[in-house]
Amino acid sequence: MSEGISAVEAEVRFNAIVEEYGKYLRSVIGKVCPTDMGIQYTDIEQEAGELDDVFLYTIDDLGEIVAANLDVRRSAVTQAEAIIETQVGQFMHWMQARDSVPLIRMLREHAEAARRHEIERALKSLQRGEAPADVLESLSQGLTNKLMHPPTQALSETAGEERRALSELVARLFRLK
Repeated sequence: MSEGISAVEAEVRFNAIVEEYGKYLRSVIGKVCPTDMGIQYTDIEQEAGELDDVFLYTIDDLGEIVAANLDVRRSAVTQAEAIIETQVGQFMHWMQARDSVPLIRMLREHAEAARRHEIERALKSLQRGEAPADVLESLSQGLTNKLMHPPTQALSETAGEERRALSELVARLFRLK
């Protein structure tokens, strides 16, 4: 109830009394929310609404309250649907990204194997007494060659539309464009 009275504190009285049985009189006491359910006639005297702790509602008042509540609920449904749509889209994107995990793992394992091989080679070169600068240069060239060999070989082995598509993909992967 809009005036701060809880349902526990108030007595709600619904009246649907036809005119010949009289008006609901001003002798009402306590916190009361009389609701006039009369359609053609008013069953509760309007002055009853002027009493302290009495809140008078007609069937038309209730209709307006229901209409306002329906508008609020419809708006909330629209907002909830938008939130759900956004979250479903994010979840589906996450699920599709999970499909790439095995490939990502294989790429990392391939790069790690290349790194380990080149480190072992560099350590052997250092043990033989080669200059550290030369060893580092050889390590970086060897690592670059091992990582670049598969994409460059794939590009040289393709032709036509497949080469064009692969070229675009490699350029995108290495952020060349």
